[in-house]
Amino acid sequence: MAKSKKNKNKAGNKSKPAKAATAKRGISRRNLLLLLGATPVAIAGGYKIHQYDTTNKAVHDLSVIGQGQPVVLQVHDPSCQLCQRLKRTTESALETLPNIEYRIANLTTEKGREIANRYGVGKVTLLLFDDAGKHVHTVQGVTPKDELISRFERYL
Repeated sequence: MAKSKKNKNKAGNKSKPAKAATAKRGISRRNLLLLLGATPVAIAGGYKIHQYDTTNKAVHDLSVIGQGQPVVLQVHDPSCQLCQRLKRTTESALETLPNIEYRIANLTTEKGREIANRYGVGKVTLLLFDDAGKHVHTVQGVTPKDELISRFERYL
């Protein structure tokens, strides 16, 4: 008897119909579960990004200076570690003084550099403005929270 010389792959002829059946079914159960698990994470992440963008825009809006509330304006470089420390300390100090606005003049922007030049200051600096928008005091360097609160209360 002669042997048949047909070419078969290791899985035999079942591999092609199995792939076709998978393609007809659409998404696999495993991928569906992964998608369902990732959806809430994506929604939460999108919300956090939106929240960050909204807050970030507000803190850089300098139009509030001279609009009836005192303002603490930080001249800030985002890549500066001392600037980051001053920012955290200032935000913490202002938690006890809700009537004072906090804003940032980012030195990596044209507006931030313009403000730094106008007041002759560099990074790690706070400029204090009264409710009429008049510059009343400057704080240079990282300053302890208690001292910041004292200066804010004295000048603003």
